Amino acid sequence: MFDGVGRFRGYRCIVRDITERKRAVEESGHNQALLASIIENIPHMIFVKDAKTLKFVRFNQAGEQLLGYPRAELIGKSDYDFSPSRKPTVSRPWTAKYCNAGNSSSIFLKSRSKLGGREGDCSIPKVLINGDDGTPRYLLGISEDITERKHTECVERERVRALEQQQIALCELAKHDAIYKGNLKRRCG
Repeated sequence: MFDGVGRFRGYRCIVRDITERKRAVEESGHNQALLASIIENIPHMIFVKDAKTLKFVRFNQAGEQLLGYPRAELIGKSDYDFSPSRKPTVSRPWTAKYCNAGNSSSIFLKSRSKLGGREGDCSIPKVLINGDDGTPRYLLGISEDITERKHTECVERERVRALEQQQIALCELAKHDAIYKGNLKRRCG
């Protein structure tokens, strides 16, 4: 502070306790790190797309393994960029339709992606994440490789079908046996 003639007379200061603010910032950082760790370690592919451009903005490690691409090659690109035929995949029209309608849903895809070097089946629930104004900002997808499950279901359906055919054949044999025994009784009776 200075007096009326401009001589220095001392300091005036305002002291604020920012302990709570620092603690809140540290806690927020801890929560962000925890969430990032959870996303990174979930065994299913998690991806986030920009709702307008449908370009990937986030991938986890399982996504890299499932698709066979490092995330550096995935971020900033869309499904179209990875389609072998250079045509949009099934996911793109579905995604655009639901983003524009503001819906969330789940789809099943017979994947044409690498899936770690092979084709396979994926179940991909997708959820819109809206901004503060209510418009879609992001599209969250959680993709599960269900190739083995689908194979097991197919094998089980075939097993049930074979058992049903065996049951029908046994019923036919029993019917013919009853007819034969009835004819035998009439002849010998």
